[in-house]
Amino acid sequence: MSTATVELPRTTIEEEASSSLFHRVGVLGAAGVLLIFPVGSFAAFPPAAVIGATVGVLALLAIQTFNVSRKLGENPWLSPLSLMMVFYFVRYGMGALIIYFYDDFPWDTFAEQSDFFVLYGMKQNMPSGCQLLLLGALGLYLGCGGSMPAISKWLPALNWPIDTARFKLNLTLYAPLGVFIFLVGGLYLPLIIRDTVMLWGWIIWVMLVIGSYHLFSSLPQDRLKWLTLLLFMSLTLVATGLQTGMRGNFLQPALLILVGFVLARGYVPWRWVIPQFLIVIFLVVPWLTLYKFAASPGSVSITDRMEIASDQYKYLGLRGLVESGMVNTFGRLAGPGGFIAVFVQYYPEIFPFEMGQSFLFEFEALIPRIIWPEKPNLSMQLDDYSRNVGILPSESSREYGITSAKFEGISEYYVNFGAPGVFFLCMLHGYFVRIVYYWLVKRSHFEIGAPMFLVLFVMNLEFYGVVQLFLSATRQLLVWPLILWVLSRKA
Repeated sequence: MSTATVELPRTTIEEEASSSLFHRVGVLGAAGVLLIFPVGSFAAFPPAAVIGATVGVLALLAIQTFNVSRKLGENPWLSPLSLMMVFYFVRYGMGALIIYFYDDFPWDTFAEQSDFFVLYGMKQNMPSGCQLLLLGALGLYLGCGGSMPAISKWLPALNWPIDTARFKLNLTLYAPLGVFIFLVGGLYLPLIIRDTVMLWGWIIWVMLVIGSYHLFSSLPQDRLKWLTLLLFMSLTLVATGLQTGMRGNFLQPALLILVGFVLARGYVPWRWVIPQFLIVIFLVVPWLTLYKFAASPGSVSITDRMEIASDQYKYLGLRGLVESGMVNTFGRLAGPGGFIAVFVQYYPEIFPFEMGQSFLFEFEALIPRIIWPEKPNLSMQLDDYSRNVGILPSESSREYGITSAKFEGISEYYVNFGAPGVFFLCMLHGYFVRIVYYWLVKRSHFEIGAPMFLVLFVMNLEFYGVVQLFLSATRQLLVWPLILWVLSRKA
């Protein structure tokens, strides 16, 4: 099944092309101005004004690209430019607002959280970070927007003849195997082969989106079997969450099912999403957080953990639920976006720019551990950057190694090449997203390519840098199309 193509009048297309060129020239000029001023120049202006202006610009970019996508007959939740700009506004624009006003909230139950962003200097240095956030947005705008790249045309289109009945049957048959690999591989396989084997299990995320797409686009009499398949995979992921305590295992299935709905219907059902979102934030997330920390010792059973979490949950009260939801949702949303406000304090005043060193660490991940058993742990190597600026405990601390905090894309680009690196690497980041979009969504079967594209996007909600994105995507895209070809091709 594929979406219908909307034929637009030629005048509309020409008008939008002319307008797009005008906007791109304006964006390029704005980036040039931002690059002229030294990083830290925004600190001379009132912080609230700088943050307000930054949020306003990011909001305008999101609204403008969203409206243009709709005007051109595209799904704005799938088109790379509008999708990226909306995401960037939420991640960094709203994140900047949360960081700046976080300590103004009258905290009570979680009073120790009130100065979290002040303690790390995020609030104080957010104006300096805003200059880099704007450069990143402008780079992404230029990279994500435009026509189909030549590279997308060179890649093999995933448009083999599909046997629809066979595909539906094989998805149902493969689901238990994929779930088994995901569940057992992630928990029990040795590190030397785990990531390679898990490539065959992570496809259940794509299968969730495909199943949801069919659930909301098929005839009523066909929906029960898709609903059954979705429930099976979702409950298995929840079971994994009960074992690991990771909140993502509980929440990701709902997000991926929503993604499938958006692919099928072309819009977000806000009347349903907003109340469910509030319930999740202020009722579900507080319990999941208590369960996560009850599970951390690993020596108590799942039943005991549930009892511990439920007993503590009773004592939170209404205010405690609200504050816990804010800390673990809005605070979690804003945290990575505040990293850049920390790194600008240290680079290049205390530490020299890395000149691509972190990217070399990431490219080493291409070498299979079975060939290089002593390969360094990439996560710990990247954590060292956060550790050097005080975001993570030092090696001498008793808390060393307990948690991880890898820098996101904007911070990594700045740490390596300064402000120009943020702009040009964000352009490259956006260009890579555009390549994948045109290959998977425009040149391949929609029901196969579009779910893979959006799952890759969802897998990078932390907005890690383009090298990590490239390495993750290429590994997945060597395996996922092969599995879906076997499951769906005509015999």
